[in-house]
Amino acid sequence: MPYPARPVGGSGVEVSSVLVVDDEPDVRLVTRVILEAAGYDVWEAESGEAALDALGGEHLPDVLLLDVRMPGIDG
Repeated sequence: MPYPARPVGGSGVEVSSVLVVDDEPDVRLVTRVILEAAGYDVWEAESGEAALDALGGEHLPDVLLLDVRMPGIDG
């Protein structure tokens, strides 16, 4: 049974960038469109390896959205 949705307003946490990790291009595209429309800066990675490369840079995303089943390294 899923948990009920809860509002997170007033938490004081600011999120501006999201790294979307999924091996399916259509899933990444739809997720990007939705998040960018909401004002987020979206990064994409097509694999766990690509996500690790993206996380090795100077700037890190505020949030990671990970597919839990991907070839190679998964979420």
